[in-house]
Amino acid sequence: DGGVDGDLIYSASKFGRATMQSIADAFVIMATTVAEKGPSTIADQKILDLPMLSSTELTTVSEDWNKTAPKDPYPAPGSVASTLLTAMDAHDGIAVLETDSGARYTYSEFRSNVFIVA
Repeated sequence: DGGVDGDLIYSASKFGRATMQSIADAFVIMATTVAEKGPSTIADQKILDLPMLSSTELTTVSEDWNKTAPKDPYPAPGSVASTLLTAMDAHDGIAVLETDSGARYTYSEFRSNVFIVA
């Protein structure tokens, strides 16, 4: 039938069946790419540049796991960060930082600059 057959031998005490199935699936995706494109087409590619994830896995890794919108307000009310920022606001007229050029920043100026960088 033109297919390839093989066995995957591993230490069951070190690796779970699901882990090894995932590795085998990645190998099949990579080998399928080589077979479809032809070895000469991808001869200069690094193995790590070949696809090893299914489209579902790729979506999970690149999109689902990267949904970083905060679910809760930051800083959380009552947290150390919230308490510190409230205290900083209460002492706004006090300079907390002076640069080499002589610029002085109040707590609220420092706070706004920190959040710009972050």
